[in-house]
Amino acid sequence: MARPSDLPKIRNQTLRHVTGPAGALRTGVRTQDHTALDLLARHLRAAELYWVTEQMTALAMSAGGQLAAAAWGPDDRPVPCGLLMWDGGVGMVNRGLEVTVDACAWGPAPGGVLVWLLTRRARIAEALAGRGVELVAEDVPPLMPMAAWTIPASGEVSIGGVI
Repeated sequence: MARPSDLPKIRNQTLRHVTGPAGALRTGVRTQDHTALDLLARHLRAAELYWVTEQMTALAMSAGGQLAAAAWGPDDRPVPCGLLMWDGGVGMVNRGLEVTVDACAWGPAPGGVLVWLLTRRARIAEALAGRGVELVAEDVPPLMPMAAWTIPASGEVSIGGVI
């Protein structure tokens, strides 16, 4: 299990996978998704790092359920580029493999902010093992990008932009 002090190392290792031109991450996605990965790399380089404890995650989830709306406009974000990791994860993402979301990365993109949901490599390995498939760990970043979308400058979320 990761600790807050591990986050810079996790970010740097993830960045190496995202930028490696011959790596499995780049060769395993559509060519048109390389631009989004380039943006993710830029955002990770500039990201301020956040660690959210399980207790704070539970509190935020409870409080967030009572909000009428949420905004991600430029003035609403804590910083222009960030990487936030939830200790214990939060929510699920299903990209052919249902796994817990462990982190969120964001930064500016044409027309708004690009937001990524990322999953720890260990969760992917567990899910694949359940299907009888062994993960080659060195081919997968510590935080695997699972889904992304651009939120327009207005701050309104459009799920139709998921990569």
